[in-house]
Amino acid sequence: WWEAQYGSVGWDDAVTYNGVEMTAGEAYKRSLDIEPGQIDLALTPHEREMLRTMKMLRYMRTSQVQRLFFPSFLRTPRAAATATTRKLNRLKDLGVITHLSNRVKTKRSASYELVWHLTEAGLRLLDMIEHREYKRKNHTEPSPTFIRHILAVTECYVQINAICKAEEGMRVKTLALEPECWRAYQKDG
Repeated sequence: WWEAQYGSVGWDDAVTYNGVEMTAGEAYKRSLDIEPGQIDLALTPHEREMLRTMKMLRYMRTSQVQRLFFPSFLRTPRAAATATTRKLNRLKDLGVITHLSNRVKTKRSASYELVWHLTEAGLRLLDMIEHREYKRKNHTEPSPTFIRHILAVTECYVQINAICKAEEGMRVKTLALEPECWRAYQKDG
């Protein structure tokens, strides 16, 4: 809702939040003051879609989140990066996502990116919203090899989505990720 209502305003720009004039930074911080039992009500449809996608893909780099959910419809790439960071930090402050303790190096530059995933609270919240029984999962820090693999799968998903958005009438009809895509083979005899 933030982007829809305020767009890409500066942190110190004046805005009206709940009928009170304040800076955009103060308004954003106040928007995070949510009772724990009200988190599901505080999530926008956009945020819920982000959480569902993150649950499906398991891990996402910041740039992948940006390309998937904050494409170039914002004024500049910098505005898209800022909107992405704000949204991820809002969801982190709500306790539904977090990032791995180690950053992942990007191939295109010498920089490092955060890798985001749902917290147990985020998984539980999504299961509650979708009326599913929650199955507890112990989260341990994954190996670098596993993270590279999952991020490569996520990159394929992001690129396929970009192609579908660019080509009118094209869409992903079926998607099966691991472990749902694994096939059982039987030995003869």
